[in-house]
Parts: sequence; C-alpha cells; structure tokens
Amino acid sequence: GPRQPPWEQKRFPIADREGTLRIVVSFEGTKASIPIPQDVRVYSSVLLLGQHLIHELGSGRGAWLHVVQGKVLVRDHELRAGDGAAFENEPALSLTAQNPAEIMLFDLA
Repeated sequence: GPRQPPWEQKRFPIADREGTLRIVVSFEGTKASIPIPQDVRVYSSVLLLGQHLIHELGSGRGAWLHVVQGKVLVRDHELRAGDGAAFENEPALSLTAQNPAEIMLFDLA
C-alpha cells in the first residue's frame, strides 16, 4: 500500500502533548522524535480552553502553524481546524486556545 509518512507510524500520547509543544519530528531525532533529512522540527500540542503557548524562533527560522482541530487565536487572528499560518522574521510565535484544540507547528530553516 502507500507509504505513510513516518510520523503517522508513531503515536504520541495526548498526555505528552497537553499544554506543551511536544517535538514529534526533527532533523536531529531529538527526544525520541522521528529523524528526517531536512532542517525542520515539527511539534504537536493539545490545548485546553484558554491555554497559551509561546514558541521562540531562532534567528533566520520561520514557522508554519496548522490547526488540526478546535480554534486558536494568533495575534488577533482566529484560526480554525484546517487553517494554517506562516510566520517569518518574528522572534516568537504566541497563541491561545479559544476552545479545546490540537495544533501542529513546523519550525523551518
């Protein structure tokens, strides 16, 4: 059958992702994440209503935020399930869950 991307094959318990950015895919394969041959780190997070996350971006790095489910507020923009947003030349990404939500964050060179 079709090959699944490696992160599909590894399940990360919700408890490990609740209220925090859990690294699930990385260039280095750190913290039991899945190593991939690109300079990207993928984080997954499950948030409760009102939970707030800040992710600092290193110099020269950008981010892509994907909302898997729920609603989050980023700056003054509301992002819903299926929405994505790109961030460049910003020191940090800050978001707040508007209702229970799941997000994926791609930290890219």
